[in-house]
Amino acid sequence: MKISVVMASYNGQKYILDQIQSILSQLRDGEELIISDDGSTDKTVDLINKIKDDRIKLVFGPSKGVIKNFEFAIKKAENEIIVLSDQDDVWINNRLEKIRNEFMGINNSLVYISNYELIDNNGEKINIKNSTFHKGIIRNLVKNSYVGALMAFSSELRTDIIPFPKKIAMHDQWIGLMNEIKGGHIFYSKSVEVQYRRHDSNLTGRNKKLTNVVKIRNRINMTKFIIERVVKRRYLLKWFRV
Repeated sequence: MKISVVMASYNGQKYILDQIQSILSQLRDGEELIISDDGSTDKTVDLINKIKDDRIKLVFGPSKGVIKNFEFAIKKAENEIIVLSDQDDVWINNRLEKIRNEFMGINNSLVYISNYELIDNNGEKINIKNSTFHKGIIRNLVKNSYVGALMAFSSELRTDIIPFPKKIAMHDQWIGLMNEIKGGHIFYSKSVEVQYRRHDSNLTGRNKKLTNVVKIRNRINMTKFIIERVVKRRYLLKWFRV
């Protein structure tokens, strides 16, 4: 099974090269790194173009924000395993090998969750206790533990998640919940595989503060989106009769 890494970039010149190199060092022949740039005005695109590696596929996103940019990139993926990537993290050396091994022999959809450690602007570890991943549709509707920068999933799940609903809070929760509703496998790796960078310019992140009103609205919307998708894709209803 081969891997497609999909990265959404936007004004990421400060950290993107570190992340690209950490990914390329783990990709095999026939695998790909799709970078969808969403209209960067800094040197992000120039830096990417200077890297001479046929595994990099630079595309230009719809300029409608990070969620639509990830959706655009996911559509471009050609391999069986899709791994999401932020532009400012660093992957530990054997991450993709662990992902490949876990997907081998799986006949149903699978979402793979990596563990992580926080790093600062300079790549220094931040000694903060991280919350752990938890399974469960209701639990993840109440408090989402799916983090896109830590996720990989089977390409067959793409038909269930695309298109992303409008006004969705974030794509990672949607992908994880749709896999759970479908009855897909979930694997949580407790070993640290991602250095997750926290800084002031994060486009996505677990440290963003939301008001209670926004949280409730997001939960209601996500529930509505799930019901709509399940009804539209009638074959998913079989899962509820088991």
